[in-house]
Amino acid sequence: MARRHRSRLCQVGTPRVAGGSVVAYLIGGDRLPPVVAVHAAAPWLGAGCAELRLSEVRKLVDALTGLLADADAAGTGPGDDTNGGYRGKAGGS
Repeated sequence: MARRHRSRLCQVGTPRVAGGSVVAYLIGGDRLPPVVAVHAAAPWLGAGCAELRLSEVRKLVDALTGLLADADAAGTGPGDDTNGGYRGKAGGS
């Protein structure tokens, strides 16, 4: 059964710098529910990937949103992090 990319690629970060990068995209196969593939890579740590069900992606988005809220409450704001202040939006847009 063929699996295909079903969306655009969403990338945050740069894989060749110390912070690394995260890439995510939607994949699916005929008669299979869609999953989101997430790849993370850092030059000093290596790479890993996961295929998450949509319910797991929602949990990840909620967890990341909570971490951003915690960071904002601690006094860090746009431009205070190593990613140039990019906060992105849920859904990759």
